[in-house]
Amino acid sequence: MSEYDRIHLDFLSMVSEPRVKAFIHLKEFPRTVPPPGRKSFDLLEALGFKQSEAERAEIIPLRVFPELGLFSAWVKPKDFLELLKETLARLVTFVEPVPKVKALLKDTVPLVGGNLVWSEGYTGKGVRVAVVDTGVWSDHPELRGKVVASESFVEGEDAGDLEGHGTHVAGIIAGNGEVYRGCGAGSGYS
Repeated sequence: MSEYDRIHLDFLSMVSEPRVKAFIHLKEFPRTVPPPGRKSFDLLEALGFKQSEAERAEIIPLRVFPELGLFSAWVKPKDFLELLKETLARLVTFVEPVPKVKALLKDTVPLVGGNLVWSEGYTGKGVRVAVVDTGVWSDHPELRGKVVASESFVEGEDAGDLEGHGTHVAGIIAGNGEVYRGCGAGSGYS
């Protein structure tokens, strides 16, 4: 199998992008792995990646799908492809971009009256929002710079989001990414 058999054509076309959200299919997927979150290298190490590989391609895991033998992550595509040729072929069977979804805001924003608020010029700028949930992944690419404070109310646990729900809720409120945007994308939260 050549390295090009392992790469979706759409991923190849994104090689000049600074970051791409990708599905990374693995030859073997462990039965148990740590969840993505603040200690993302723990997950990558459990999947067989070396720290030097993770750092070079700036792999930031997002979700794991053990039943499908894959995980999603932000990667630097050029460096990831170079590593695929050099060392990652031992682990990776296929890499493809996560499809971009475009129709979501069209349907959901009007349900909460967001379109009326946006039409008046309100973006959430200057508003601080508190999210009390499972935590938040403050390094999430679509939430960077938005988290001004975080606190765990469970003794012995940090405020990182191991479940994903708190990060999802924070994204609905303040996310400002390519694919998804929150109703108050200009706001910050704590």
